Formats: sequence, structure tokens, C-alpha cells
Amino acid sequence: MPAAHAFLVAAIVAVLVIAHPDGSAAQRTPDADGNPRFEVVSIRPVGDDRKIQTNNGVNILPGGRLEANEAMLTHVVRFAYDLQPVQRIIGGEALLTKRFTIKAVSAGDTPVPRRAGVLGTQWDRSAFTEMARTMLAERFALRTHWQEEMVTLQVLTLATPGQTGPNLTRRSTTCVQPPALQNAASDAVRCGVRLNNGVVSGTVESLSNFADNLWLWTTSMNGNGVIFVDDTGLDGSFDVATRFNVLTLPGNAGVVNPTRQPYEDYPSFTDALRTDLGLRIESRRRQVRMLVIDHIEPPTEN
Repeated sequence: MPAAHAFLVAAIVAVLVIAHPDGSAAQRTPDADGNPRFEVVSIRPVGDDRKIQTNNGVNILPGGRLEANEAMLTHVVRFAYDLQPVQRIIGGEALLTKRFTIKAVSAGDTPVPRRAGVLGTQWDRSAFTEMARTMLAERFALRTHWQEEMVTLQVLTLATPGQTGPNLTRRSTTCVQPPALQNAASDAVRCGVRLNNGVVSGTVESLSNFADNLWLWTTSMNGNGVIFVDDTGLDGSFDVATRFNVLTLPGNAGVVNPTRQPYEDYPSFTDALRTDLGLRIESRRRQVRMLVIDHIEPPTEN
């Protein structure tokens, strides 16, 4: 693992990028069993000799298109089954770690519709996940089933019931995800939170989203992300501001910098969450559905 002092900014690589402004209903072509499918699919394996450092994911693009550029198949499967960080894939490792460039086009435009939720207007990618599952079944002969497992999670709760900390402020309006900014009001606030040398600032769409960011930060620090889930019972967007010693993030026990860094004088991670945000972390065991690969093959020819 690289020295912790090299961790200047947590680089968050999105598994999904939505770049479609349209909000109308999706148009899909069913297969023989009635499952929605793409009209055209091209799958090109990436040679094992290609040294690719980036963690490419799945992109939804205008024109009803889905693209994965030199992406590991595991990311495509995670997208298709809408897996959360806590949900792992069991089996199929030999093929899931292979990279492919996938280009798929649906019938019509198949825009990403907006849907109303407790957090306001959100993006609904279910039309594309359904078609991606059909594509995996048709081209990779993918068969799966679900299996429940007990896992240990780090659960975010309120330190004092009904009360947040001074630096966790609920917004009167929901922040806007980047794909929707072009159609948003001029005073709209972009969703996004940043960790830079121990200083956290930004706006989260929800505290569940904040929990996802904690997982990303621990992944960036030590390669083995610690799973956090939100159990505060609060909805809505929040402005977040705190600072903490990144060496005290869960999973970083025993990490020592060659030279002392300024953030080492900040409070510990748990103290900062409690004092600034009014949150505490509890370890809990919960049942979580895992995706089991029963069968998967190299893709059929285009």
C-alpha cells in the first residue's frame, strides 16, 4: 500500500455515468421471453497484454446507448444487477476480471427517465439494467441466483436521537446530480463531497450517499473498503463539513507516515463524526443478498 501521506485527494471513480437529459419513458425491445433487450450489441474482448490502470465502468449516453470502454466484466455485472458496495459477486472470477469494450444501442432513444422520490427528482436507470441483464444472458450465457449472507457493517446512527451536529445541515432543496445540472435552476447546488488532506466539504444527496463516500475513501486508502450504511432515519440533502486524521479511518490500523502530516493533528474519525456531524458508528451484523454466478462463458461472436 502506498504511504498514507500520498493520499491527497480521494479519487472516486464512478461505476456509472449518466449523460442523458431527457425525461420521457424508455422504449425497449423484448426478447422471445418478453425480457427487454438492446437492439444492437457489440462486444470486443480487450487483450490481456493491455496494461490498463483505470477502473472503467458503464456509461449511459444519449441516443439510448450503453457503453463500457475496456471495463472489467465484473463492473458490467454489478451495473446490470444494481449491486451495492456491500453486495459481492460469488464465482466466475476468471472471466469477470477480463476486460471488454461493449457498445449497445436500444430501440428508439431509451432516455433515462426521472422519478419522484423522498429525495426529490432522481434518475431511474432500471430500463438499462434490465437490458444489460438480458445482454449478459444472451451473449455470456450468464445464469445466477441470490444467496443471503451475514456480514458486519459499520452503521451510521445519530449520536443524539433527533439531533444532527453543527456541521451537518439539511438543505431546503435537494442538490442536483451532474447529469441534471444543464436543466437545473441557476442557483442549483451540485451534489458532491470531497476529502482533501483530512478536510471534508460538500453536499450529499442523502446520508446514504455519504455512507457510500466513506466506503470509497476507505477503499482509496487501504484497498479494502469498509462498508458503511445509513441508519439515521433522516432523508434529504445535507451540507457536510468536518476534518479528521485520515489514519484513523476504519481499516487503517497500523499505518504510519514516514513524516508527520498536518492532518495527524486533527481529531480522530469517530470523534469528528460525533462532534461535527452528530453521527456515531456501530458495528452490526445483517443479512445481505449476494449474487452467485452459476454459469458464465466467453461472449458469442458479434
